[in-house]
Amino acid sequence: MRRTFLLSLLTVLTVLMLSASSVRAGPLVITISIVDGAGVHTTGPTGTTSGTPTLVHEVNSFFDTTVTSTPKETAAQSQLNTTTTDVTNLGTGVATLRLLVTVTGYLLPGYSPLALSSSASGTSSAGIIGQLGLLQSYADAGNGNAAGTPLLPVVGTTPGTHVGVLTGNAPPTKAYNFGATSDLQTAFARTAGSPYSVTQEFDITLGAGMEANFTLSTALVALPVPATANLGFVLFGGLGAVTGFRKLRAKVVV
Repeated sequence: MRRTFLLSLLTVLTVLMLSASSVRAGPLVITISIVDGAGVHTTGPTGTTSGTPTLVHEVNSFFDTTVTSTPKETAAQSQLNTTTTDVTNLGTGVATLRLLVTVTGYLLPGYSPLALSSSASGTSSAGIIGQLGLLQSYADAGNGNAAGTPLLPVVGTTPGTHVGVLTGNAPPTKAYNFGATSDLQTAFARTAGSPYSVTQEFDITLGAGMEANFTLSTALVALPVPATANLGFVLFGGLGAVTGFRKLRAKVVV
């Protein structure tokens, strides 16, 4: 009877602690800005639940593009995935587009430090060999909205710049080779329980009439292993040890 009660109590405590690490206060908020020769175009901030995409379609004298950004948040990992579809230079000369996507209000994983990593890939059906696509991901412990101030430098921790160079290895669709920068990672320190933001800053230069597509990914994972996970093993391991001791003691008495 006593053993059953202890087991039930420890189970409830472990579940409560694990649940506490995955509770969030409200929706994530997305802001998307596009900066090019025609000025600044900003969508948001828009509240969204995890996994809900935000679509932006921009047509102006320089670029035509559709941006889809999807934030995800779990107790084990938070992500920001962005795709740019048919980034097309509508001008008569070489032009550069800068894309900023910021999601504020991340609370998970509820630990510190977090491992911040990012990656990028891209293709072009019509592009100039050697042209560049540059991605930098940022995590900001101050929960700043960099996309809301797109003309200012982005603040936060970054693993570095992904440099993608367009090659001609797979015509007619050419690929951006991100080489050694295909997956960068760094440690991000924060105050557990306080909101933080994630920003993707992407720059692409295209010649007149050129078109490209990109996928940008940013992830944050708890490092080291969450303490509550270890605590569960400690609690149940301790219970097993106590139970074993009680059985051994009973044997000795008998």
